[in-house]
Amino acid sequence: MKTIAHIGSAAALLALAGCAAMSPTSTSTPQPCTPGADAICVVKVTVKDCDHITAHPDRAMVTLGNRGDIEWQLDAPAGWDFARDGIKFKDASNPQFGNPRPAKKSFKWKFDNSRKEEHRYTINVTDGYKACSHDPSIMN
Repeated sequence: MKTIAHIGSAAALLALAGCAAMSPTSTSTPQPCTPGADAICVVKVTVKDCDHITAHPDRAMVTLGNRGDIEWQLDAPAGWDFARDGIKFKDASNPQFGNPRPAKKSFKWKFDNSRKEEHRYTINVTDGYKACSHDPSIMN
């Protein structure tokens, strides 16, 4: 009887692991960035409400040495905008990023991209009444 219970438990764990492996937006694996018209990387930020903020890719991968703008584009219901500090890097003195250009529906930073590392940042959005955030990263 114990053997049957263990087999059943193992089957359930394998089924859950299979579902996790099929997830297209896993936060554990860096995803390549899609270039834009004037950016080396475009990150799409989708907001439904404070509890549903996503970045795609969530862990953006930019090829080392590929310098230029990274642009975050906001896809949200009317009234939602990037906050004044819409994209804020965890290391405020990070020399890899400069010349921030905030706007209500997009936010750009110039990326020097000369050191191999992961850059953690916070996305800050507001609906005019409350501020909300999400914490993805950029890698090279």
